[in-house]
Amino acid sequence: MLEPTQLLQRDPSAEYRIMWYRQQYRGPECKVDILVPGIMHLPHLRPERVLLIEDLPVVPFALLLLHKLQGWDDHCKAEVQHKKQKQAADGKRLMGLRHQVQILQDTTPWVDEELFNDEFWALTMERVKAYCAVFPDRADDWKALGFEIDS
Repeated sequence: MLEPTQLLQRDPSAEYRIMWYRQQYRGPECKVDILVPGIMHLPHLRPERVLLIEDLPVVPFALLLLHKLQGWDDHCKAEVQHKKQKQAADGKRLMGLRHQVQILQDTTPWVDEELFNDEFWALTMERVKAYCAVFPDRADDWKALGFEIDS
């Protein structure tokens, strides 16, 4: 199991924390966002819904994907410049998840009310359209997942 090297907190009022893992001194790092249910439309998950990967709890992939999309959208709309600058990296991270999206095509995670409340779902529909307007080469991926792209 990896040991955390530090817990960063740039903004003490932020509703999240960032933890960095590193296996070796001066080795590659892994960033872990620590988020709490009840904020940012994060649901309270029953323990059996949480996956463990190398003893770290992770959310279902469908929830992760749509929260990455929310992060991209939040950074696009941010008034603070350092957050606005993150939108390009967010877009690339979403594109990097493309190979894992195929898993979702064979399931129907979007109807899972435990993961997605009505407000989050409505926002997601608009976010998908906005994302596809900026990255039109990804529209087919979102369509394959059952999202409507055209306004």
